[in-house]
Amino acid sequence: MSISHLARSIGESATLKLNERAKLLVDQNQPVIHLGGGEPKNKVPLTAILHSAARLTTGDVKYVPTDVTPSLKKAIIRYTEENYGWLVAPENVIVSSGAKQSLFNALVSLVDPQDEVIVLAGAFGFGGRIRQRPIVGQSVHPLPPNARRSCG
Repeated sequence: MSISHLARSIGESATLKLNERAKLLVDQNQPVIHLGGGEPKNKVPLTAILHSAARLTTGDVKYVPTDVTPSLKKAIIRYTEENYGWLVAPENVIVSSGAKQSLFNALVSLVDPQDEVIVLAGAFGFGGRIRQRPIVGQSVHPLPPNARRSCG
């Protein structure tokens, strides 16, 4: 058995490569503005750890609904209102494992095979994944990073 052509065509993660490079520079005491993979800057709140541990010890752990639990949505809405002053409707709250997953889901949901996709080169390292196209199937045209300046 062999793996698919799509699986064989997946290259090294640009984000992980950037993270590695940033770490090397930091280890060499070089000044770095790190725009690689986002990692939490704060420790996990103790209440979250205790609640998770208590839930795990019951053994009653299930998959959450695709649209997440109502209590999580309410907590996100409350947090957004308290910290940003925005009142968000529950149907506008989406929880994902990260930006790349959200971007991929949005593209697969909104873009048809005959559509054209234009991305800035290097955007989240995502342009290369879009160009793999067997899943998305569009015509993809990466723009150089300086294209934003010339457009406007």
